[in-house]
Amino acid sequence: MGRRPNAIIGAAIGGAAYGFVVKSFPQLPSMPLLGKSGTVACICYFVGGRSPLIRDIGIAAASIAGYTLATQGKIEGDSDELYAEG
Repeated sequence: MGRRPNAIIGAAIGGAAYGFVVKSFPQLPSMPLLGKSGTVACICYFVGGRSPLIRDIGIAAASIAGYTLATQGKIEGDSDELYAEG
């Protein structure tokens, strides 16, 4: 498990970079049901290629979206509205 500390550091850097992106672009568009976090995760997944930083941002964004869904039952969406499944 020699790579495990690198994964944790990568997730921390990805989370910081995700926070910077959201703070720098408050009007960041989001897709319904995915919210900002899920949208960023999808963009990173499809556009990231082999960039480790983009991958880490995507992992952090997906983690934040999952956390929000689990704790609040919804994910932040367009225009500060909240979307919930079901």
